Amino acid sequence: MLVMNKTNNKALKTYAFYDNGSVGGFLTENLQHHLEAPSTKTTLVRNGQSLVKSIIIKDLIVLIYMDEIQSSSH
Repeated sequence: MLVMNKTNNKALKTYAFYDNGSVGGFLTENLQHHLEAPSTKTTLVRNGQSLVKSIIIKDLIVLIYMDEIQSSSH
């Protein structure tokens, strides 16, 4: 897959687990820095308890290469 920052067009081909029905995802700090993607600090919360310090990154695009889909279906 190709992950791209749509504000500066920096991109990186990488492996990913992707759920197209999802409204968010996770990525490594290394990928965030490579893409020069700005972030906002937050904490993930479940059942009213703080779980993990995290960051929110916006304006990323995930693209699937069609040749990868075709070669995996053969």
